Amino acid sequence: MGGGGAGARAAHMRQREFRGISQMDRGNRIAQSVRMVWFLEREQDRVVCEIRRSELVAAWEFQIAPANEPARTYHFESPTKLIETYLRQQMLLRAQGWRPKIDVNRES
Repeated sequence: MGGGGAGARAAHMRQREFRGISQMDRGNRIAQSVRMVWFLEREQDRVVCEIRRSELVAAWEFQIAPANEPARTYHFESPTKLIETYLRQQMLLRAQGWRPKIDVNRES
């Protein structure tokens, strides 16, 4: 017989698992909230950045929240535009001396 039996069975099992998740979820999103948060620091200052799905419309939001300034929130319908803006803002922040916070549990 053919040599792909084990691979075909594994692929079939993955497909069954995926169907099971879809059936349990009944077509709704499993993850109701999608977000990514990271912290940057420069000396004693801290900036919090967040990417999240908008709760009001089918879009994305990117927010930069400096500790002592109002937060800036950008809205995107396109994930591509979101990523382009995130990368551009990340370059600007790094050029200004902001670095990823290593230990978010430690107070400065």
